[in-house]
Amino acid sequence: MGAFLYPEVVPFAHARLEAASDRAGWGTGRRHAMVKGATPSYGDLADLLSDWTPDAGLRERVLAQRPARLYDLA
Repeated sequence: MGAFLYPEVVPFAHARLEAASDRAGWGTGRRHAMVKGATPSYGDLADLLSDWTPDAGLRERVLAQRPARLYDLA
């Protein structure tokens, strides 16, 4: 499927992360009930994370800092 599974979503993802990256989280373990046809692989979904968060600091906030606050791990 490739990294750009949902190219129409990229501008929305960038705008959402720019507006409130401190409130963003990431998860790939959910079922894809609304996908008709082939389900994206977890690798493809992880590639989306790189496309949507090209900055390492932003990925750190989304993948580590936000979940730590959410689950009171910090």
